[in-house]
Amino acid sequence: MPANTCFIVLWAVIASGYRAQLVDIDLQTGGIDPRLLASIDTHDVSVIITHHFGGIPSDIQSLMVWARAHNVFVIEDCAIAFGAKILSVPLGSFGDAAVFSFGVDKIVDFRGGGLVAVSSFDLFKEVVVLANDYAKYSRTTQHLEREWDDVYWGLHRHEGTARRLEAHYPTLFQAYQSIMKSRAQENLADRLLDLLPHIPELLQARRERESILMGTLPTDELVLPRNEYANPLWKFSFLVHHDLRDDVLAALWEMNVIHTTCWYPSLVPMANVLQPEFPQQPMPNATLWGASIINLPLDDKMTPLLAKRADVAIRNVLGIS
Repeated sequence: MPANTCFIVLWAVIASGYRAQLVDIDLQTGGIDPRLLASIDTHDVSVIITHHFGGIPSDIQSLMVWARAHNVFVIEDCAIAFGAKILSVPLGSFGDAAVFSFGVDKIVDFRGGGLVAVSSFDLFKEVVVLANDYAKYSRTTQHLEREWDDVYWGLHRHEGTARRLEAHYPTLFQAYQSIMKSRAQENLADRLLDLLPHIPELLQARRERESILMGTLPTDELVLPRNEYANPLWKFSFLVHHDLRDDVLAALWEMNVIHTTCWYPSLVPMANVLQPEFPQQPMPNATLWGASIINLPLDDKMTPLLAKRADVAIRNVLGIS
């Protein structure tokens, strides 16, 4: 699995009784770098989980070739890649299974829930059995999620310090892992069906907001992930020097671009304390990506005025005239 995807993927792997082997990423896509798979002992690999960062495909074709050659199952994490394609083929249709999220701030935002797509009826039956074993999403689960978010987003920014803050992850994993095991309310499928006719309009609106930012920001001075298939994006993501990233974030928030976010750090510190018997190698690209990336909103909060504010904030911190 990629070394800096959402922590919940790592948790799910460990809670399922498997060991997570992290793989460093390609800095152009944020997805697994398939060239690194050659160094992995294939006897220990059952599944590849690859994520498509924000609508930018990982090199899923190369991953599928490797997986089929080694009889490995493939799960596509499309949580923030709804509507994205490689040419005319939708992301989520390459592997054996795919997971989409309809949570807060996703491309399809139902404030929670998601969708699992599978390639066989046998697998579908297994997913249904698992889902039916979970309790419905409740206020208690919502409270736990908010509580964990507050803890994690503060904690991970200081991992690896002399205080060894990551040593708390095993206790926190036991306290909060129940947030992985809930199912959406029954009306979620109906809401999705009602939305389907409007999805092209929703995706086109994101493209238009991306165009506003491309025409406003100093993009020649920023490092942008490679969106070679011109997919609609989850966020407008760019990388700055890691020493300046937090300053840029602070400036954007001060300019009221408040829905700007960063991204998950390398999961190496968390993985090493949750499965100490299976230490991970350093992941320099994932570490750099997590320390350098900024995500601007592409929902209806992004207006030309907000884009101009973002431009001023970025230029001021980076010293661009």
